[in-house]
Amino acid sequence: MGIFARRTVDRLRRRATSEQKLFDACVRAGDAVGALRHSDLQERAIAELVEREPGENFHRFQLAGVLYNRATVLDAMGLGGEAVDAGRRAVETYATFDPVGGASSAVQRQLRELRADGFAAETLIRHTADARARLARLLAKYEGSIQADAVHRHGKAAIETYEGLLRHGTETTQADLDRVTAQYEAAREHLRRPAKPVDRRQPAKAPKDSRELKATRDAITRIERTVAKDPTGVARVANRSALARLHYDQAALHNNIGNGPEAVQAARTAERLYTDVDPTHGDPARVEAAVREFRRLHPGSVDEFEALIGDAANARSQLAWMLACHHGAPEADTVERLGTKAIRTYEQLVLVSRTYGPDDLRLVAAQVAQALALLRR
Repeated sequence: MGIFARRTVDRLRRRATSEQKLFDACVRAGDAVGALRHSDLQERAIAELVEREPGENFHRFQLAGVLYNRATVLDAMGLGGEAVDAGRRAVETYATFDPVGGASSAVQRQLRELRADGFAAETLIRHTADARARLARLLAKYEGSIQADAVHRHGKAAIETYEGLLRHGTETTQADLDRVTAQYEAAREHLRRPAKPVDRRQPAKAPKDSRELKATRDAITRIERTVAKDPTGVARVANRSALARLHYDQAALHNNIGNGPEAVQAARTAERLYTDVDPTHGDPARVEAAVREFRRLHPGSVDEFEALIGDAANARSQLAWMLACHHGAPEADTVERLGTKAIRTYEQLVLVSRTYGPDDLRLVAAQVAQALALLRR
């Protein structure tokens, strides 16, 4: 491969990685449309990589993951036909790597024959089984009894595969088996119910998000009780970062299930708490001096220090997006102020950071750009 071809491949790999990060950021922010856009761009980059490096299996494995994640987003939006198509393509792509070819009876033999690379073999088998469990549920949910045979075939194969991995593998746990079993049970429940037309005007509320939201609320309550019982104030200081992260996650979960006012409130709380622990207190002009001074005084601990600054900037970016999405034009000044601060913080951070780079700056800039675009609608 010539030098120019190698540069093209390197560029495509960077683009695929960057689009994955942007996809993840959109999912966290509850921006399903943006997530699908970045998923499509990532698939295009990987498809070109497959064409340029046909012998590199990692590209096709990466593509399978893109399709699997896309099916999740499409399902949450209630776009059944597209979700099934992505889920089916994920199974087909993962199957090309599966050492047992979907045959659960071959798990023990393959793990034994590939014991020198057992973890890789087990991982490949797990991915295929997960994709089949997902496809079984999607088929049952959106196509109903007409796909009953395929639902049972994929669901049972996933469970039997995980049963074999649990007995003979080293990385599989009972929780993994329980997870695919729950997906198959959900698929069977869909088959028992009459098929219902999918309302494509509103995203479907994801049960997983509701469960995670309850867990987040419970964690926040536990921390708040601990803080309330401590008259010294030590618990409050020790738990500020953890509490900020929980509210940040809570904002995204509320948004995912359509709780706009709660999402905004959680984002406001997260931004306030993160600003309390941000060494720069939200001032981009202080980033470089703060990082260099901390690095001089505490060599070896700078990653955690930088994370306090980066997390606070992320919270400002998230709040800007939430306000633009749920409050619109009346919050335009606040959205612009928060977004500008987040971007400028990252611009300074990447100049001196050992852990943050241009891709991180691009992520926050993309979220702020989406917020500003929402204001123009």
